[in-house]
Amino acid sequence: MQFKDNSEAQPYDFLIIGGGISGASLAREAVLRGYSVALVDKNDFSAGTSSRSGKLIHGGVRYLETMDLKVVRESCRERETQLRIAPHLGNVQPILFVSNDQGKYRPWQLRIALSFYDFVSGNPKNRKSRIFSKKQLEEREPNLNTRGLYGAGLFHDLATNDARLTIDTLKSAVQQGADVANYTEVTDLLYRDGKVSGVVAKTLKTGESFSLHAKHVINACGPGVDAIRLMDDPSAKPLMKPSKGVHLAFRSDRLPINNGIFMHVGSDNGRMNWVLPKHNEGFVFAGATDTFFDGDIDNPDITEADIDHVLKATNEIIPSANLTRKDILSAWAGLRPLVDSGSVSNASKVSRRHLVTHSQSNLFTLAGGKLSTCRLMAEETIDYVEKHAMLPKTSPLSHITPISGGETIPAEQLNSPGSFSEEDHFRIFRVFGSNATAISGMAPSSTEASRIAPSVPLTKAELRYILRNEFVTHLADLLIRRTNIFYSLQDGGLSEIKAIGELVAKELGWSSQELQNEITAYQNKVTVNRHVDVTTEIQTGQEAKIDA
Repeated sequence: MQFKDNSEAQPYDFLIIGGGISGASLAREAVLRGYSVALVDKNDFSAGTSSRSGKLIHGGVRYLETMDLKVVRESCRERETQLRIAPHLGNVQPILFVSNDQGKYRPWQLRIALSFYDFVSGNPKNRKSRIFSKKQLEEREPNLNTRGLYGAGLFHDLATNDARLTIDTLKSAVQQGADVANYTEVTDLLYRDGKVSGVVAKTLKTGESFSLHAKHVINACGPGVDAIRLMDDPSAKPLMKPSKGVHLAFRSDRLPINNGIFMHVGSDNGRMNWVLPKHNEGFVFAGATDTFFDGDIDNPDITEADIDHVLKATNEIIPSANLTRKDILSAWAGLRPLVDSGSVSNASKVSRRHLVTHSQSNLFTLAGGKLSTCRLMAEETIDYVEKHAMLPKTSPLSHITPISGGETIPAEQLNSPGSFSEEDHFRIFRVFGSNATAISGMAPSSTEASRIAPSVPLTKAELRYILRNEFVTHLADLLIRRTNIFYSLQDGGLSEIKAIGELVAKELGWSSQELQNEITAYQNKVTVNRHVDVTTEIQTGQEAKIDA
């Protein structure tokens, strides 16, 4: 939506700055408790950290090494909650925690650690951890590096689509009455009697400024919370010390693994690296770097050193792959929103615990945390505001209320492909959950149920659904964050960009020139990202036009 000035006499209860998973979860939490809510983000929803993570809702088994047991316990419990309220976005992922001479855990120690992991997870019967000997591990992962190998512990986390988790969480908030807008930048804060009472914001597409009044303003900008805090108090001490994580994706056939793999590697001074499969999307990704970052938080770069680092570590984990730059399918760099711990010099050892605080002028800030605990972070933040502002205490409902797409799917709908091919039918249910029924309703014929192009896993009906329900403003929003086309296809979908773009343009009312501008902007994003693959040649074909 596009905001306009709201009345100072009728302010929102909560105004949230930031549309990543933290802000989206806050909006959903507050509106489920009966509050009126507005949310704005200067970029697209989930454009930052929330679409550039390790794609796991995880209990944080690696935090056992730093004895951050509270984070592990919270993360495991929240993982189980997310599986209940968003089952379509939580696919059980078996992961091997490898024991070798680069790490400090031996198999018997892993047994103890993973027993704790099972216990705080609620002991899920079908996901018990197991310990494998070296021989058993070699049989399970025949391509794994055997040098210095002792064995492994098998545990289970949830693979997810981080961007879609954010979008479906926002959709839930909107369905309950929240007002949200992307590409809307906060340029100033409003005050009344010395307390923050709203914001001045600008719609980036039109340049139009407006005022939004609110009883309580929450700063949830992830790694960027300090920019808003300094807007409120120029003398405020920075809270954040973000670190950068770089991931590289490869075709599944170039990185042959059967499970996720966490392994300490000598090429990274014994630090843990990982390889995780996305076989149903045709790729595997590896990572990650973990270094403090002080550059442009909106555009963390991928350096040549980052690429070399991840390639070397991945080749150490699976030596037979012999990966080179030519094998890289795509890449992404995200920032972990770490709260500055002062004395810790190694980013890998900084706690992922979140922090809720407020300024003298009552600007509330949610800092730190991680994808896995997003719901809990929101619950604790609203509790904090209620206590500090002496509001009547409300009860959270977010832990028992399905997010958009998380409702139970009738068996007859799940098993009936209708006009879709069987492959597309089940893929759409995996991605959209119960919202797939709405997509099926938009495909009464095989024409709407057909793919945009045979090589692009996107049907016309689901594209229309996304454009009508998921806050798309630019072509990049669709191809990078609402779908995985940018990451999963070698050319990022550019070979079919004309067909995709023309359908988008008709739905969003773009002129031929606007469409061409969008295609050019997206082509530039793919070109910059694919600098890691010197063999890729991008061609968009003829200039796109819109039928009159």
